[in-house]
Amino acid sequence: MKGTNEWPRFARDDFEALLLIEHSDLYRPLCFHAHQLAEKILKAAIFEQGISVPRIHDLVALYQKANMPASVEPADLQFLSSVYIETRYPSEVGLLPHGEPGRDDANRAIRIARTIYGTVLARFAEHKE
Repeated sequence: MKGTNEWPRFARDDFEALLLIEHSDLYRPLCFHAHQLAEKILKAAIFEQGISVPRIHDLVALYQKANMPASVEPADLQFLSSVYIETRYPSEVGLLPHGEPGRDDANRAIRIARTIYGTVLARFAEHKE
């Protein structure tokens, strides 16, 4: 794979955005940035392996393609993928059984994204040693 891996920098932007609004009641943007953080850092992991980065948003597929360890449950990946869809398309409000994302959903999304982010960054650190 040629070029510089820009995905970690883009992921870091979403991480910084999460930090800025984490304690707000902006639940849809929180879920959106959590998904984007997870998506971009997984794409960084895929790029680092010399694999062509797919233009998809499905975190389950990206997690598998990145050959990640089982640190995140598939149900959590599916949840974060579904919240992303909900935040992007107003007609899809209600994809979650209880409607729009709330504080618990945002907290779960942030937890999942941080776990993925930390796992990939740890992998990068191991490979640099």
